[in-house]
Amino acid sequence: MKKTIQHIALIIGLVFISVSSFAQEAHILYGFNGMAQSTLLNPAYKSHSNFTIGIPIISSINVRFTSQLASLGDLSPDTTGTGDDLIGRISNMEGSNYLYQANRVGLFFFGAKIGETGYLSLGANFQTETALTMPADLLKFGVLGNKHFLNRTADFSDLGVNAYQTINYHVGYSQSFMDDKLRLGARLKYINGITAVQTDIQKFQYSISEGDTVPFEQSLSANGTI
Repeated sequence: MKKTIQHIALIIGLVFISVSSFAQEAHILYGFNGMAQSTLLNPAYKSHSNFTIGIPIISSINVRFTSQLASLGDLSPDTTGTGDDLIGRISNMEGSNYLYQANRVGLFFFGAKIGETGYLSLGANFQTETALTMPADLLKFGVLGNKHFLNRTADFSDLGVNAYQTINYHVGYSQSFMDDKLRLGARLKYINGITAVQTDIQKFQYSISEGDTVPFEQSLSANGTI
């Protein structure tokens, strides 16, 4: 029963993470040259609209999630009867695992045709980026508990977090030349930082052993900066 609960909890967590990754990524705007937002990918794209106003938040939402931690197959319970189940895979993990997540939400977007072939666009986006380094021992500790490290030392020293929040302002302009045979565009950006979190952990270790006067002796040592 305990293993079943652990399976369900991890799979539900993966599902929520996966759902967050299904959204319009900027790179899929290739081929949608007529959309005003395509200028976010290539400022030389020509919009088919004379005038465009992007609805805040709704007009542009990009979410990206990448992970070295595990695939969906790794986090699904084993049904082959071989015993190579989720807990076994986690207990065999080594080294560190990496997760990266980024969001970009459009705060506003404005585009307008200038003259016969010119196009002006401007707007602002709210962007967050988070990079997490997760030691295998930390994942084992969370799933398998401290019993897994009895008379051993769990090393979390590779744990690291780098997170940023910014507001990116942009203005772009494009113009056709040589009877529409050549189109040039450029976009300028101003990035305003809001918050940043960085960690530098030199040592983060946990140990548990059988004691002489008490059942168990535990110790935690850490050294680092945030």
